[in-house]
Order: sequence, then structure tokens, then C-alpha cells
Amino acid sequence: MDSTSFVLSGSNVRCEFNIADNVWPVEADEGQMNQVINNLIINADQAMPDGGVIKVHIENLLESREIC
Repeated sequence: MDSTSFVLSGSNVRCEFNIADNVWPVEADEGQMNQVINNLIINADQAMPDGGVIKVHIENLLESREIC
């Protein structure tokens, strides 16, 4: 969330978070995950020059499903 706020500072795009309370921990490189999220936020920001909302939703999934 901190990283997203920094990336969007000065932008007319805002970010909404929906993060489940019981999200499972993952074993991943924190630096690489930050870079991936930053790149996604930067791309979304650049794709909405007139402003908009980026929605970040995090939840546990037991099986794969299509994202609409």
C-alpha cells in the first residue's frame, strides 16, 4: 500500500484496496514482488491519463478460476 501511494503521488488516479483479513503468508522475494506491483500500478496509471481507480483485491484461492 505504501509503494502504491508513492507511485501514484501527483496522479489523478487513486487506488482502492480490498484485502481479506485471513490472507495466507507466501514465501517470495519481497523486492521482486514490490517491483511487480509497482510496474502494474505504473502501467495502470499511464493507461488512465484522465484519471480513474485502480482496484487491488487480495484473497486466498483454493483452486484456479478465471478472472473477469
